[in-house]
Amino acid sequence: MVLEGETRMHSYRCYVLDGRSRVAAIKPFECASDVEAGQRADALLVQMPTFHGVEVWDRKRRVHINLARAAAARASLAKAQ
Repeated sequence: MVLEGETRMHSYRCYVLDGRSRVAAIKPFECASDVEAGQRADALLVQMPTFHGVEVWDRKRRVHINLARAAAARASLAKAQ
């Protein structure tokens, strides 16, 4: 039961992705909203510079994806060839 003025927290799973966009780690956390969960995942990615992306899921629903670093790495490889 959520009392007036309280925020209901949702459980999310953050999948941290390697350079091939494969799951390298799973970080569960709770947030009040999908937007907050996405922001938290992006902050996690900044703290883990060896990884290339994150996906955030609320059960079977993907609520956020950030593959910017993976795309930049692929572009860099393409330039080198």
